[in-house]
Amino acid sequence: MRQILPLACLLLMSATPLQAQPAPFDMSPENGGANRPAPVVRSAPKAREQTAPNEPSPAAPGFGSAPAAGVAPPRPTPSTAPTPIPTTPVPADAGRTAGSPPAADPPSVETPKGPAFRRYLLPMDDLTLSGETATRTWSVFLTAEQAAAGPTLHVGYQSAIFVAPETSRLTVSINETQILDEAVSSPGGVKELAGKVPVGLLRAGFNVISFAVSLRHRTDCTIASTYDIWADIDPARSFLEFPGGDTGDLRRIDDLGAVGVDVAGQTTFNLIVPPGDLAPLAGPMLRLSQGLAMLANMPNQDMVLSQGAVPEPADGELTVLAGPAAEIRALAVSLPPLAGEQPTLGFVKLRQHPGSTALVVTGPAWKDVEAAIERLLSPIDRPLAVHRSDLSSPSWRMPDAPLFLSGGTVSFADLGVPTQEFSGRRFRTEFAVGIAADFYAQAYGKATILLDGAYTGQVLPGSHFDIYVNGDVATTLPIGSSGGAVLRDYPVQFTMRHFKPGINQIAIETILLTADDTTCLPGSNAAGPSRFAIFGTSQLSIPDFARISSRPNLVPMQGVAYPYNRAAEPIPLMLAAGGADGAEVISAAGTLLAKMSVAAGRPIPFEIQSSAATAAAKDALFVGIAQAMPPGVLAQVGVSEASRTNWGLAAADPGAGGSGEIIAKWQEEYGEGGWRRPLAMLRNWLKDSFDISPAEIRLAPSSSVEFVPGAEATLLVAQGDSPEGDKVWTAFNAPTAAELSSGIKALTRNDGWSQLGNSVTTYASGTGLFTQAPGGAVSLVQSQPFSIANMRLVAANWLSENVLSYAGLLGIMAVLLGLASTAFASVLGRRK
Repeated sequence: MRQILPLACLLLMSATPLQAQPAPFDMSPENGGANRPAPVVRSAPKAREQTAPNEPSPAAPGFGSAPAAGVAPPRPTPSTAPTPIPTTPVPADAGRTAGSPPAADPPSVETPKGPAFRRYLLPMDDLTLSGETATRTWSVFLTAEQAAAGPTLHVGYQSAIFVAPETSRLTVSINETQILDEAVSSPGGVKELAGKVPVGLLRAGFNVISFAVSLRHRTDCTIASTYDIWADIDPARSFLEFPGGDTGDLRRIDDLGAVGVDVAGQTTFNLIVPPGDLAPLAGPMLRLSQGLAMLANMPNQDMVLSQGAVPEPADGELTVLAGPAAEIRALAVSLPPLAGEQPTLGFVKLRQHPGSTALVVTGPAWKDVEAAIERLLSPIDRPLAVHRSDLSSPSWRMPDAPLFLSGGTVSFADLGVPTQEFSGRRFRTEFAVGIAADFYAQAYGKATILLDGAYTGQVLPGSHFDIYVNGDVATTLPIGSSGGAVLRDYPVQFTMRHFKPGINQIAIETILLTADDTTCLPGSNAAGPSRFAIFGTSQLSIPDFARISSRPNLVPMQGVAYPYNRAAEPIPLMLAAGGADGAEVISAAGTLLAKMSVAAGRPIPFEIQSSAATAAAKDALFVGIAQAMPPGVLAQVGVSEASRTNWGLAAADPGAGGSGEIIAKWQEEYGEGGWRRPLAMLRNWLKDSFDISPAEIRLAPSSSVEFVPGAEATLLVAQGDSPEGDKVWTAFNAPTAAELSSGIKALTRNDGWSQLGNSVTTYASGTGLFTQAPGGAVSLVQSQPFSIANMRLVAANWLSENVLSYAGLLGIMAVLLGLASTAFASVLGRRK
């Protein structure tokens, strides 16, 4: 019996075929595994050889072949809406190979098998919480399976050496439930924390996560010392870790929001299409890019189009297989059952990487693929008649910013600023509001904060409130008295010159001086009785403002993709590329349109054109290599036409970067002598006394100046009037396709997109810096129905910007009034 039993076991083991064993999911450091000590930078995929197309397709414009006007795929209307697309969940046995035995029942959540799955938390490449108090809140989208899996929260952080651990805390909350509460003490390196998320706390969809710190200095009690304390959250060590199994798989179209990010806060969609001519696929792939971006709604999204082999998905990446079922079948373990019969969307297992899922957009032919893309877009295509009430960005900021289309009032509680008390020296809180795209009130008008708060008698005179708008100081208000005060609807006014179309970040900072801080006895900088309180009943009030479109101006495009967000008909889109650069140019255009659609809150309709003449009377976009741009386009957007051939030919001198600007600055400050010195003194006096710059002392707006990009620039964004004058053209150009792709990727990140401004913006990959060139002549175009009230506000802002015209008009009115008074007195007065 003892000899028979081992022999039976050996025979049983040998009867199991080796190929039936599923390949283990690789959790090595190269693939983002659980034991990865640090982020890994993935190299760009190599260019893949293109083969002849499986079926002939018409040539598309912009890629060197015979041009023909390509039209975006027809979009379904409510009266002709197609039947819903079947979405197929990933089958339980999708990962097994042919001939293998059926997979066993999936393991329960309580006893998962396989490696753990990580979901990185930070939607940015770094997060620093500085000062005595700081909070950052956003949301993380989870699938139903992930929400029920019972993950563990991991957070890595490092603190400044000046932070006092006995009085400083770091807290991390999910859905208003505190998961981590740690004394801040990690100046020597990154410290890792972990906490189990309670069962039932997470939900399918968005889950609000909040990082907050309360920090105190070890020894110093001055206001300056509060800028030396901080806690830096490590993106690579801050994640939700789920039990093994298939918790990382996506199963439904609604799960696209759970794509997530990598350690740099980047989300990447790898669009895989069959080999062949890319030109006819540009339109469908760009439409698909918009749909994916809006459904995922992540802050930094990149679209990468390629053919051939499927790259192994990494953190924050999703593979999308797009094409007829017969042409992409070999890339998946199995396609949805109806893929060969009708337009189909679903998730499948990849054949090359069985542990990973991919979204498949397919059908019997390309027309069915395009129909599937349009049906993907139809639920998120907001009609123009439906206006947004807020600018939604849950994946990187909570709560959403309310959108002001006219004057209004909103409470601090609704802006995410609750009632709170403070016992330190420098209190700071922030919130965001949205402003209409055609906002025209930078030179007049005042917003008001109706402050509800209190401070104790400890607060000395010299203390003050500071209001910041988009990083600029808007106003300062002194506070402090011997007996303290309770403030109710206390008005704090600040000019609206720092507001811009789109999202505006407003910060309230309170500087509190006390006698205890002056002496700074040992232990006096620890948390004690509250000195200051701010109440959630405080309000922000914005007055009615002028609304008229100011063109050319890239700021409204940054804010809400204006004017393309208001397109009722497809806008002309021109892709300028050589034959070998098609994939990179389409990828760059897809990344750009993805960002614009998220900013606009709706997919932007477009049609690919081959001739700039067809766009003369329309708002248009031009994306491509400068040398391939049609003649006249760059000149129309205010850029030297010579840039088509000269830009990028001369290598930039690393040691001379910005030397011209530095010389000009010193010349402006100290190089004026002789007869110019009194003029310089007058200019400085006007600037210091009345905040009037030389550019504002003019009779009318300045004239256009032709722009020449510097050798260090690798991306150029320029906007100008269309040839017929009432629309705008916007061009995105680079010397090469690779620089175009990398430049637009940097531009469309949150921190880069906010740098768009004036009529020209350039990006230098060598330094990572964005530069805004002074705008040329700006025209005002009616964007709202005519009204006397709005035109009065428009006139007020225009005259405030052009002070000499205002002064001249006052002089003319005074003369006319004098003449009228003289004439009237000569008729009715007593003659001598």
